[in-house]
Amino acid sequence: MEKPLIFISHITAEKKLGLALKKCIEEAFLGMADVFISSDPENLPAGKPWYNTIMEKLEEASILFVLMSPQAIKKPWISYEAGAASIRDIPMIPVCHSGFTLNNLPAPFNFQQAVEAINLESLQLITPTISNALGSGRPSIDFSEFIGEVNNHEQINELLESHGIETDDIQIDTLPDYVKACLFCLGECIADMDTEGVSSHILKESMKSRNYNGTACKLSVNSLELCGLIDHEVIEDGYNTFKSYKLTPSGWKYIEKNLKPEQLLVPVQSQTYLDRFYDSGPDDDVPF
Repeated sequence: MEKPLIFISHITAEKKLGLALKKCIEEAFLGMADVFISSDPENLPAGKPWYNTIMEKLEEASILFVLMSPQAIKKPWISYEAGAASIRDIPMIPVCHSGFTLNNLPAPFNFQQAVEAINLESLQLITPTISNALGSGRPSIDFSEFIGEVNNHEQINELLESHGIETDDIQIDTLPDYVKACLFCLGECIADMDTEGVSSHILKESMKSRNYNGTACKLSVNSLELCGLIDHEVIEDGYNTFKSYKLTPSGWKYIEKNLKPEQLLVPVQSQTYLDRFYDSGPDDDVPF
């Protein structure tokens, strides 16, 4: 017997929110449902025809969650996927965040029973909907990680916008030069160290060698993650906890497409950035 399918609709810049929502649903319902999200490599691995897979999953879905923000509503596929749920007459639950609330959610999404992503009492309303679809009891869902991701996402957007970086339909080519410099710095660090990712401290030192400070580095990595060009994971080595940044396939593709011959030369200042890192004292810049 096939498990019921829960479909999470989102835009690329909000994939971490979608993955966090998927995780808390799966953990609470002990694998009783399949939760599909296109940004999860396990759901949509490389080489698989993504359009056909998404259409198949929309046909199979028992519930559709839509991560709704002012940025998401501008993307046509969000309305398309919501429309598919409406045609099939399955529950469609908008999850409001980053400026959208139950009071200002635009039509036709405001015709549905929506929830607010940073309101625990509101989020708990999704439990009976899932339970009814699965024919199960109503477990307690731990939304703390999801709410944390939403808060972090909103804080990043506010930070970028306060520095004049528009997060609506963010694109690398419209961003300041220091953001592009950060992308090339990360590629250089990864290639030089022959590793998949580098710590935020090393990346910051590489940016310093090009006369960019810690604030520029923080703004850059947040912008590049929203663009889908880099990603990070939190590493715990027994002594410290830090972020390790890596390029996504799209990030490598952008570098390959835009690399200029002179960028293949090693800048004099950057030859010793690793030495500077290991010899440096306490950080006097903005952490990220």
